[in-house]
Amino acid sequence: MKNNLLVVLLLSALSVFGEDIQIGEKVPAFQVELVDKAPAVFNFDGSTGKAVLIDFWASWCSPCVAGMPHLEALQQKFDGRLQVIAASEEKYERISRFQDKRPYQFLFARDTGSLRSLFPYQVIPHSVLIAPDGRLVAITSPEHITDTVIEQVLAGQEISLPLKKDHFDFNPAHEYFDFDEDVQQLFQLQPYMSGIPAFSRTFPNGPFEQRRMTIFNLNVAGLYRKAYQVSSYRLIYEFDESTIDWEDKNNRFCLNIIAKTPEHLYPYMKEQLSQQTDVLAQPSTREIEVLVIKKAEGGIRAQSAQEKGLTEARGDGFKNQGASMADFCDYLEGFGIVGRAVVDETGDNGLYDINFSFDPENAQSFKEAMTKLGLTYEKGVRTTEVLVLSMKENP
Repeated sequence: MKNNLLVVLLLSALSVFGEDIQIGEKVPAFQVELVDKAPAVFNFDGSTGKAVLIDFWASWCSPCVAGMPHLEALQQKFDGRLQVIAASEEKYERISRFQDKRPYQFLFARDTGSLRSLFPYQVIPHSVLIAPDGRLVAITSPEHITDTVIEQVLAGQEISLPLKKDHFDFNPAHEYFDFDEDVQQLFQLQPYMSGIPAFSRTFPNGPFEQRRMTIFNLNVAGLYRKAYQVSSYRLIYEFDESTIDWEDKNNRFCLNIIAKTPEHLYPYMKEQLSQQTDVLAQPSTREIEVLVIKKAEGGIRAQSAQEKGLTEARGDGFKNQGASMADFCDYLEGFGIVGRAVVDETGDNGLYDINFSFDPENAQSFKEAMTKLGLTYEKGVRTTEVLVLSMKENP
């Protein structure tokens, strides 16, 4: 983002910073700046007489944004007895632009770290619920904060919600698999590993250079997506998706794969998944709804590049020194920016230094960013590559 940072001084509860507040304990006084509100500061003095729900979020976090209508419904239903605060560490101006497009009635706050110090987290969305008497009664995922829960808290009743405890000692470089390092080929499929997020890791250097991959806590569809390198928008299910429901941790697995050569990694992964899971995958072509990307009149407006460089990408932007239009389209599809498969019809095979950013809640912002890049887009139907998933027949 190019906006200037507003310097905000948020001082409170310094004696407890770095110490987790436990469920049932009193929350110390704190102060946080509000965005586009008067008064400009929300003061919590230890007992506000109303419940306080703090939801930590970011504008690029799609689950966070998707949950905001629920927060709004809570705020409206319990107005005067509950205060919902959506706290983000993004710049003041970015939060303000979001609020302009999504004018919810709850409060938006700019957290420079004081709230995060009181209620540490690594993964958002992250919800903290404080009772009217100032006691911390929940640290959980926002979907657990229901109407019934708020009613119980307002009535002074005890609640017991799943505790969301992020693992601050998580290290993606840690070796989670035990195996002989002299092995030349290996396929280890393990159950869900508690305490670590869903992620994958490749090994570009060392003894397993380009021929090893580890994957954590994905369901079978996710494993096949990795094997065939396709997005979820190109998956065709020929069975009931609920049989591999993500929420059921019994449906999620960890994988350690080592191939004899780098070229053999993905073929070996496909072969073993078909043998060791109940799901089969078959590449095919189907007519599906897509977003078609084309060059605007005048062509691509990004600076030409000679070679590919590192990529920075998230839900509100893509920055790369040396990316093709195909890479950019893969970003739009893979990050779910447009909610469908993306087809590159630019006919351009060059490399460019791309600096693309937009506000996800603002369709006009996306259009302007595409125009600035020299691209147009339109919805359409195309016959394109997909991956058909089917269930093995019982013998």
